[in-house]
Order: sequence, then C-alpha cells, then structure tokens
Amino acid sequence: MAIFINTFVLLFLTVVIGYKLASIRIRGSSLGAAMVLFTGILISFLVGTYINSLPDESTLKATGQALMDNSIVPSSVLSVFLVFFISGVGLVASKELLPVLKKYGLKFLAMAIIITTLGMAGTFAIGKISGNYDTFEMSGVFSGALSSTPGMTAGLLASTDKAKDNLENYDTLDKDTQEKMVEIIGEPGAEGFSEEQKKEYVDYASTATGIGYTITFPFGNLLVLVAINLIPLMFRINIRKEREEYELEMASSHKQEKSGDSTGDEKEDATKTFSVTAYFLVLAAGYMLGLIKIGSFSLSATGGVLIASLVLGSLKKTKFFDFDFDPTVLKSIREIGMVGTLGATGLRLGYPVIKALTGTQAMLAVYSLIIGLSAIFIGFLIGRYIFKMNWMMLSGALCGGMTNTSGLGIAVDAAGCEYPSIGYAASYPFAVVMMVIYTVMIQGFSF
Repeated sequence: MAIFINTFVLLFLTVVIGYKLASIRIRGSSLGAAMVLFTGILISFLVGTYINSLPDESTLKATGQALMDNSIVPSSVLSVFLVFFISGVGLVASKELLPVLKKYGLKFLAMAIIITTLGMAGTFAIGKISGNYDTFEMSGVFSGALSSTPGMTAGLLASTDKAKDNLENYDTLDKDTQEKMVEIIGEPGAEGFSEEQKKEYVDYASTATGIGYTITFPFGNLLVLVAINLIPLMFRINIRKEREEYELEMASSHKQEKSGDSTGDEKEDATKTFSVTAYFLVLAAGYMLGLIKIGSFSLSATGGVLIASLVLGSLKKTKFFDFDFDPTVLKSIREIGMVGTLGATGLRLGYPVIKALTGTQAMLAVYSLIIGLSAIFIGFLIGRYIFKMNWMMLSGALCGGMTNTSGLGIAVDAAGCEYPSIGYAASYPFAVVMMVIYTVMIQGFSF
C-alpha cells in the first residue's frame, strides 16, 4: 500500500479511473468529466480512512498523515492544472470576446451582483433565524458557500479590525453582541478588557472566520459542480441546441457563417502553429495580473490568466509574438488541465466533506448548501427567464458569479466547447469585488 500513499500516484489513478467511468452511459446520459471529480472524492475518503486506521507507531502512518495534512494534493499542484485549463479555454474562446461582450456585457455584471447578493441575503437570513453563530463565523460561511477564496481573504483581514473595533466600543454595542463577546472572553474589568482578553478575542475572530470558510467551502464547491450538471436535466435544456443557437447569434454578429461543430475556420486552423514562447508569455502575464492587489481585491492566478488569455488571444499576431495558436493543441492543454483540476479537487475535498457531515459542525455544511442553492438556482432563473441568456453564456456566468473555476470545467466539458469561459471571465471580476464588499458587511451585522 505504501506506493499508493503518494500525491501523483493517487491523482493519475483518479484521472484514469474517472475518465474510464465517464465513458459509461446510462439511458444515453453520462456525467462526463464530473466522474473524475466523484472518483477523487471516493478515493480521498478511502485513503483518509485507511491512513487513520494505521497504528501510530507505523512509519506509513507518518507518511500518510503528511499527505493528508497537504490535502493529498497540494494547492500548488492544483494551481498548475487550473492555469493550464483556464489558458486553454481562454485562448480558444478569445476570438468571440468582443461580440459577446457587446451582446451580454451588462447582463454579466448584473448576474455577478445578483448571485453574490442572493448569497449575502441567505447568509443574513440564516444568521438571524439560527442565532447560534456570530458575524465572524457567518462571514466565513458566506465565502465558503460561494466558494470564494478572495472573500475569505477579505474576511480574515477585516475580522481583526472588526474585533478591535468591538473591543474599543464595547459599551455602545447591542446586547446580543456583548453577550457573545462575554461568552468568548469573559466580563470586562473595571478598566475594560485586559490585554490578554483583547488578544484572545482578536484571535477568535480570525479563527472563527477561517473555520466557517473551511467547513463550508467543500460543500459550496461541490454544489456548483453538481448544479451545472443537473440544471440542464431539471429544466430540459438541450445543450447541443443551445450551442447551435449561440453560434448562429455570433455568426450574425460577425456577418459570416460558422460551423456548428467548430469554434473557428478549419482551413485556417490547419495553417496555425503553436508558439511555446507566446504561450508562456500569456501565463506569465496572467499570473502577474493575478498578483496585483487593490485593497483586498485581486483576480487570483486563475482570473488573471483567463483575462490575459482572452485579451492576448484576441490580438492574434503582433510584431514579436504569435498568439494565434493551433486550437487542436489548445484543446489538448485544456483537457489535461480540466481532468487534472477535477481529480485534484475531488482528492482535496472528499475526506473533509464526509468527515464534516459526521462532525459537530454539520449544520454549517447544511447552511452553506442552502445559501449556495438559493444563489445559483435563483440566479439561473433570472438569467434564463428574465435576461433570456443562452446556456453557453449563462453556465459560465453562474460559475463566474460563484467564483468557481472547477465548475467552469464541468460547463466546458458538457458544452463540448469553450464558449462558457467567456461568461465566466466577464462575470468573475465583478463577483470578486462584490464578495469582498459583502464579506466585510456581514461582519458588521448583528445576528
């Protein structure tokens, strides 16, 4: 068994098994690449259970525990696959960027605001109804339910300032907040809270925010992945027909015919090459863009690479670099990135998800599902029946509004093309901004 207690062995086996299972069709339907995700979840649980059953003195137990401490797949490995996936879809879809933005631009902005606002409203309602959690924990729940790491980061930064503000203005706080503070650090003395009490409360604030996020993030993430698969089935959306209708819309914008089976002109594609230098320039530019921070806001590596891919890809050729890549190569990069992302996500989330369901914080998981479900399904209904958005764009916008790149992988796989990535790229930055704002706002509420 020792050879299986290895990140890459488990990841590659997950992809092999999941990809094979994806080819199985029941009544003409299959889960496609999502089977890689679910295979990862199962393997993660089995491996975690096996490692925990080993005796403490076993050397294999120490190796396995180190693996589990790294969530089986380190975040750096997941990031590599995410970047390959997101660059592949972005570069192939880049030729459609401007026509789509002209047609759907404001709708993408609205979808980002609507989805995050629904999530915030759901968090507020649950916090009020349950009354069992404080604002710090609920801000983490909000970020986790909408699978937003930028929101969690903003929450951690804001929690310290909010905790200090509560300590300084204790006498002016509402009674419920005062009682919760006393439960955590005890009554203030004649001269107010001691330095030890203050430190304890500040530490508690950031810890509670992190706990809320850590427990709910796996469920928020999985919810998006499952919803993107289920919504077309529940609402009888014919994905192939949606793609054909979208291509006709774009053909009229371009005033040229487009094949329903291709994202571009095959004769032109045959003459294209793949510049490794230009490709890695796209990755470098995107990664640097993702590192730029304005306050608590940043696009992250995946957001930055997607924007860079769409923008540089739309330039095609410049004096020094050729960004007009062979789409066959790009699709291979996208496929490798997608299955690697889904496999790594399943391995990282599987054991914690199942463990959380049987733990004392199970209600937080339930809350995250309620918040996430309300946000994504009401967002879908508004986008589909009020904004009249095509599923190619709407599926991407839903993933962007939930800031969920793994969900985009499911949408792209189901669509059989890169079109959803444009909806994701257009809504994602606005969703990140709203997540940061709402996470900080929630910490100012009184539950």
